[in-house]
Amino acid sequence: MTIFKSIFLIASLATLIGFSSCSTKFEPISQVDISSIAIADPSQAMVELIQLNGDYINAKGSPYLLDVSDVYLYKSQYLLLDLRSVSDYESGHIDGAIRVERSNLLDYLKKNNPETYEKVILIDNTGFESAYAASILRAVGYSQVYPLKNGMAVWNKQFASNWTNALSNKYSNQLETTNNSSGKKRKLPEIKTSATTAVGVLEEQATRALKEDFMVNIDDVMNDPSAYYLINYWPKDLYQAGHLKGAIWFNPKTSLKLDADLANINPAKKIAVYCYTGLTASAMVGYLRLLGYDAYNIGYGANGFMYNTLKTKKWHAFDIAEKGNDYPLTKGSKPSEKKAITTNSVAVAAPAAPITRTKKATGGGGCD
Repeated sequence: MTIFKSIFLIASLATLIGFSSCSTKFEPISQVDISSIAIADPSQAMVELIQLNGDYINAKGSPYLLDVSDVYLYKSQYLLLDLRSVSDYESGHIDGAIRVERSNLLDYLKKNNPETYEKVILIDNTGFESAYAASILRAVGYSQVYPLKNGMAVWNKQFASNWTNALSNKYSNQLETTNNSSGKKRKLPEIKTSATTAVGVLEEQATRALKEDFMVNIDDVMNDPSAYYLINYWPKDLYQAGHLKGAIWFNPKTSLKLDADLANINPAKKIAVYCYTGLTASAMVGYLRLLGYDAYNIGYGANGFMYNTLKTKKWHAFDIAEKGNDYPLTKGSKPSEKKAITTNSVAVAAPAAPITRTKKATGGGGCD
């Protein structure tokens, strides 16, 4: 019997289900009392903890992207957390959005009452940072956290250049169709931790990962490919049609399991992940960093190095004419133009009373 299965039998099933990715309310992992259960292999226990309690990264809805139209229609029911810089936030943000540093997200959620909102929406300029952070927060139990798909770049075209300036074909002539092997089974990375339970390790890793840089430029990868374990994260037929040289195919919603390709990843190398847009890859990198891998998202995904190919083949090419909006912006340092109140030393707009919705929110899976 594995370490975590022992934990699973001792802890009550109802308590554990409370913080699964299928939960309908917030149950942070710190509320689970298994402090007396020791662990011998932190990384093994942690990945089993995540997988047995919803396996959010491989679930159908992953990476849980929420479209801007949904936020526009129902933002009064959501807690909006803006992760951008002070200058970007003050130049224009969604009305009611509160600026929070990514590194402070866990503390912010613990000190406030996110369960009073239908969803917590994370916002940045492109969608990468929010998808990364949402992945980490879901792992520790905040199952109603969603990243704003493509970020402020599609909320208002004032910020569109964050995406449009990155579109490129620079490596479209350096693709291959070789089926590269994921390699042999390896040990998971060693996690140095002061925690004594799987839950403690997970929260400790989450706190650390939320502070770390997780992006890598495609040029850095291509200039030194031997330094990276390069992962292509989209369907196999598209992988076989053309991918970056040396890239290893990982099947979305399947490969990130101990009995699949997860244990084949080489922990001695930097891990570089790409998908179509970089959004799904950001969530995957958040998960891998929780497990101790030195993982990075290649920003903008294939849109950043084979854009015309994506357009021709209709493979999730970013199109600002199709995706962009001119939704209203609130300027300045306050979350709302309305009269502000103070909660936990953060100036916020007075939240609207929760209401019952007749339309189900959009958002969910895909390989963006």
